[in-house]
Amino acid sequence: MNRLLRTAALSALATLAFQPSSSPAQVPTSQRMWSHFLAAAEVQTAVIRGDLEATKEAAAWLAEYDEPGLPDGAEAFLRELQRAAARVVEATTIEAAGAATGRIAAACGSCHREYYSEMEPTGLVEPTPGGKGDLAAHMARHAWAADRLWDGLVLPSNAAWEAGADAFAGVPLDTDDLAFDNPEGVRALANRTHELGRRAGLETEPSLRARTYGELLSACAACHQMTGQKPAIKKLDW
Repeated sequence: MNRLLRTAALSALATLAFQPSSSPAQVPTSQRMWSHFLAAAEVQTAVIRGDLEATKEAAAWLAEYDEPGLPDGAEAFLRELQRAAARVVEATTIEAAGAATGRIAAACGSCHREYYSEMEPTGLVEPTPGGKGDLAAHMARHAWAADRLWDGLVLPSNAAWEAGADAFAGVPLDTDDLAFDNPEGVRALANRTHELGRRAGLETEPSLRARTYGELLSACAACHQMTGQKPAIKKLDW
């Protein structure tokens, strides 16, 4: 969720205004939903960065915030979101935090699917980054793919999910010039993301997608830690 927090995508999501399937008085305001989205986004970027400590503040807010005025039956989705966020707070490894972050996204998407309509992001799926196999292009493509999978879970959107899965599965890392202490480890993690992308493209159940997304986040984090890369975390007002 870096690159200025995908400014264009987030702006587009904000303008969707979460078209409610029930009366406005029965549903949370778009401002409250926006706060949920931004806090969850901060957790996601921290996991991708491999910064376990940075996941805690936003995850704690999600775990403790009790949304008033929910439509009938929606409280179950909120409780699942809170449980997943609490797992992030309690996580002692980035892998555990990644798995719980996937559950956060799935909980958001389950509620949106049940109570809101017209969420398909026809303007959100930006063009896939170019198909070059050098390291910089490869990482840009992976970052784009992770964002699309996130949209696919949170909105939820099959179109976004499939775009992200395709981007992860395609265009292998074909350069031999990896200036890191463990180039073979980096290459193995890159290959791992391709395997997970192929798996993601076959999955339709939100729970399975959430699991695979968590594994992808962990692979990204492991690569960033191995290479010393530190994608920026943008602090957000949620």
